[in-house]
Amino acid sequence: MKKTDFTAKQKNYIIFVLITAGVYLFMRFISPLFSPFLAAFCISALMHRLAGKLPFRMKKNILASFLLLVLIGILFLVLMGIGYSVLECCCRFRENFTEFEDEYSRILQNCCVYLEENLERSLPWVKGAAGVVSFLVITMIAVFLILKDYEQMVEGLSKVNELKGLFAVAGKVIRYLKTYVRAQLIILLLIGTLCVAVLSAVGMKSSIFYGVLTGFMDMLPFIGTGIMLVPLAVIRILHEEYVSAGIILLLYAACALLREFLEPRLIGDKVGIWPVGILFSVFAGVKLFGVFGMIKGPIGLVILCESWKYLFGEKDGGIPDETTGDEGR
Repeated sequence: MKKTDFTAKQKNYIIFVLITAGVYLFMRFISPLFSPFLAAFCISALMHRLAGKLPFRMKKNILASFLLLVLIGILFLVLMGIGYSVLECCCRFRENFTEFEDEYSRILQNCCVYLEENLERSLPWVKGAAGVVSFLVITMIAVFLILKDYEQMVEGLSKVNELKGLFAVAGKVIRYLKTYVRAQLIILLLIGTLCVAVLSAVGMKSSIFYGVLTGFMDMLPFIGTGIMLVPLAVIRILHEEYVSAGIILLLYAACALLREFLEPRLIGDKVGIWPVGILFSVFAGVKLFGVFGMIKGPIGLVILCESWKYLFGEKDGGIPDETTGDEGR
């Protein structure tokens, strides 16, 4: 039987297929075990880099840990503000209950029926929320442990020549995560500003507070602006303010469309991937991996694109170069 000889390019194709299968298996089965520690390493790298730019004479690991504590404190205050605003909304909702008791009772009854019919479907989302909490706790503990020996870990890993290709791809993944966070902050600013302007125009009290809070809610996966704007619209309808209620519902639709339009472009253009590719990766990621697929899908796409570039080079890959962004468009 004649022996089959593969060319270098054919071998690269086989390697890429194996990488694709490996990425899927890793995201599906292995990433839940390692993702908190990978996230912790990325956060540690960011904190260590920021600590190096501060004009303080102190060990970088100690300064980075202190900086992380400050950021955690700020995040805690933000979450406290969100919780307080939600509680305030509930109190206002309760104050108006007696005036529209029949209408509220009917709405609550319909909500209970809907929840009862869809309770079984909701259980995976409850498990997902519990998973998010445990992920954050483990990640924060791991960050402090990694910061203690960060420089020694990086120095040791950099000496392993076999990991150079892996580090090249990992660097692009970290770049994607930085771009993702930056994009979310830009979208938060735009949606928050839009909400403040529209809510002020319809005469909403504390419009600045509600607008900014709506922007923060929009950053949360599968929660979005609807958790704030829909109840506000319902209250306006119950008060027979139909025009303002309609404007708020249109605002809700506009915020959803704005995110769907901006997110792929802000992320895709910065990491050298077509915006439609980022949108597809989010959709496919959710279908394949659930809630966390919103992050796993784009990360998997970045890994595959950078692996293709590493194996074949730009002239064979046809993937847009991050410096020019022109090829293949």
